[in-house]
Amino acid sequence: KYIEGLSKYNILNSIKHFPGHGDTSLDSHLTLPEINKDISEILNLDFLPFEKLAQKADSIMVGHLKINSIDDMDIASFSKKVITNLIRKKLNYDSIVLTDALSMKAIKDENMSALKALSAGCDILLVPEQPFRLYDFLVDAYRKNLINPEIIDMSIRRQDTLMAKRKASKFKFSLKDIGLAKYKEFNREIAPFSLTWIKKDINRGKKVYIHEFINDGEKSKAIYFIDAMRASGFEIKDNPAMADFTVILSFSKPRAYSGKINLGSAEKESIDGVIKNSKYVSMISFGSPFIFDSYINEINSGICCFGDNPEFQFAAAMAIKGELEIKGVLPVRIGK
Repeated sequence: KYIEGLSKYNILNSIKHFPGHGDTSLDSHLTLPEINKDISEILNLDFLPFEKLAQKADSIMVGHLKINSIDDMDIASFSKKVITNLIRKKLNYDSIVLTDALSMKAIKDENMSALKALSAGCDILLVPEQPFRLYDFLVDAYRKNLINPEIIDMSIRRQDTLMAKRKASKFKFSLKDIGLAKYKEFNREIAPFSLTWIKKDINRGKKVYIHEFINDGEKSKAIYFIDAMRASGFEIKDNPAMADFTVILSFSKPRAYSGKINLGSAEKESIDGVIKNSKYVSMISFGSPFIFDSYINEINSGICCFGDNPEFQFAAAMAIKGELEIKGVLPVRIGK
């Protein structure tokens, strides 16, 4: 449904990270993850969503992963056994295949990795660290007959086909439209279907303490939520001891090259102190759902909003009050 929605509004999509990045504890922005599964397990589990969605996908991104059961020599993102054998042949996929970012630390030799990726059937080399140096290297490789001209022709054909599809769409989008009333209304419409209960329990108290961790020099990101809570009749208190319940807000989002997808130590310490002194705790994430990993058993209720736009903040306040039914479905497992 998500892919269909993107296509309806002329937005290209990419399914990733082939053939599955779920069973890794390492961040490929920082190092090379290894997946030690046998090929039958990969094909019967990780491969299935790609198999189901491939013919609807505009592109497939290959992850920087070392999967010895498939290829004990090359990383997936430039492996012929992955790109040619699995994507092109087994999936019968003839649209765009692209690498993950070549600037990531999982890649040691950008030039040779890019050359291998092209030869294996990749159409786009994503975000090289040294693009002009890589371009010169590939031109030189082409002149030395290290790159088959047919591969380049096929990649250009695939890219032209994809752009022709986009140009044929009746829906046209302009950056000037961002922020207009119709897009705010759209956010309001989708909020009940996007916001998701992590742990459902409606608190009926009226006195609330709202905790937001703010780094030095930063401003509050929660002004719309706080305004909505006040407008709904809640009385904002200065400390948890004076309140019927506490709402802990987090705006934490996964960041590339950070090596983590969870809360920082300072924010976690701050939250721990608030929970210890609160009677009842609701936690709301306006970013990553993974912040709940450490707190699922310590909170009374939790909501993940996945984004912090004003309309979602307002919807979160209405859900806390019990005046908005939210129906989102959590796409990941928490606390496991």
